[in-house]
Amino acid sequence: IKSIASMMHGYVGADISALCKEAGLLRINRVLDFRENQNNNNDKDSKTNTIPTATTTTTTNTNREDFELVISKGDVLHALTIVKPSAMREVAIDIPK
Repeated sequence: IKSIASMMHGYVGADISALCKEAGLLRINRVLDFRENQNNNNDKDSKTNTIPTATTTTTTNTNREDFELVISKGDVLHALTIVKPSAMREVAIDIPK
């Protein structure tokens, strides 16, 4: 949390709210995409009448994180690139150290 907070200089309450919403949407979209890909792979297996095994399915790097609705640090960092601080829009402010 401290590392993320140190990157949020100039963010006001509304910006932080928007950041949290954006991070949540990023996670939801990733989970939905993952589930859709899983369903498409299962549909392909059922159309060919094969039972998915280690040899018939493609090996992918599926982490538990791919299908959980838990916002990760990566989601917040990605959202930081999308949501910009409103306090920095009009004034150049030095970042305290």
